[in-house]
Amino acid sequence: MNDIALKETRGKRRRHIRSTFHGAYQNVVPLSLSTGWSLSRIARWVLLGASGLLLLFGRGGMFAVFGEYTLLDRVLNILLLTITPLFFCFLLLKRLPGYLRVMWPLLLLMVWVSTTLIYNPGTSYFPDRTSLITLAYSIFICSQVNHKDLKFLRYVILFFGAFFSLMVLINQSYLNELLNSGILRYRLGLDTSVANIIIYPRAMYAIVYTSLVTFLMKERIWFRLGALVFAVLPLMVALATANRGTAVAFALASCLFVILQIRSRRIIGFLSAALFVIMTWFIYPIILDLFPVFARRVMLEGDSGRWEIWKPVLEQVSLFGFGVPSEYVHNIFLEFLHDHGLIGLFLFLFLLFHVLGRVWRLFSHTGDLNVLWALGLWAFQMTAQQFSLNIYMAGSLWASFALMIGITIGEKCVSQPQLAVAQTTRSREVLS
Repeated sequence: MNDIALKETRGKRRRHIRSTFHGAYQNVVPLSLSTGWSLSRIARWVLLGASGLLLLFGRGGMFAVFGEYTLLDRVLNILLLTITPLFFCFLLLKRLPGYLRVMWPLLLLMVWVSTTLIYNPGTSYFPDRTSLITLAYSIFICSQVNHKDLKFLRYVILFFGAFFSLMVLINQSYLNELLNSGILRYRLGLDTSVANIIIYPRAMYAIVYTSLVTFLMKERIWFRLGALVFAVLPLMVALATANRGTAVAFALASCLFVILQIRSRRIIGFLSAALFVIMTWFIYPIILDLFPVFARRVMLEGDSGRWEIWKPVLEQVSLFGFGVPSEYVHNIFLEFLHDHGLIGLFLFLFLLFHVLGRVWRLFSHTGDLNVLWALGLWAFQMTAQQFSLNIYMAGSLWASFALMIGITIGEKCVSQPQLAVAQTTRSREVLS
């Protein structure tokens, strides 16, 4: 009798363990963050951490200011690479029909770019394996973030900003040695040379932008002030690089958020917009005084020869493109036109309208400022891409694209006027 009871107990235990793991496997990604600490919730936070890392630093290392790829960067990169099979299983079994229905313009563009990259005889530049892996991971992982997780993704980026500031303060003596040796001085553009970091100021400005948005949103006062405090050091580092394109992108993205939030917060939004414009007007001369290299680049370098690069591209237009040259065009629209032809430019413009239409309908329907934050983050990356890098080096740009698409998957992206018409029609049907 005891043997039978023991077997039944073991059988119940095995069935419980089997059902637990089966449930965790089936619900590992879509489970809401509002539930208890389960395996699914932990996996969801890992997804958000990986997405935040890709939106900021890609796989290039969080502490490029140290001039080396640190042990922590390697650990984060390994963790990023090893979580992909989990999300692949989820995408294949749970979300594939809806995913393809929304993601197909981006996937079609990637197919066309890959085809012209490989088969166009004019191609003289081929992206390395690291860049291609980063692009694939950025698109795949960030597209898994849903609308409800945007708030937590914003918290993840704030955490990265605070962690970066603390690490820089802890390693202050080492950074001073690098600064005195001239290595860090060159990397931050503090001499007459052009700063040789392009992605890095994007990450810093993205942190500052997220901190500014958090300060303007309805959060606890200590949390809002803390976000501003931890944004000071990333802002100083970003300005020290003297990268003008990212500075312009940050200003435009901030203005976009501040102006559009007026729609949902009216008086508070209007006052915030006015205060932002006034502060920008007074702070700009101070920035030029504190960072002379920034002032020299603004006043002396002009467009840095951009027009000489853009003019030949506008004079030569092809349906299929001329292939990817060894020197990029420094403008994403002209890059698609030159490298991938009129077809590539058309597919990219179609993707733009597709993404903006879905996200704007989502924001109009929900009024969620976190959606507006994601829109501003994408606008920041798009604006910065008009001045530097090509599409293969900008993993954070495609991460923001994928994020914009991912948050609309499964959402009822209906605008307020359409919703009102639907409700009126439904009411009439009920009355009749």
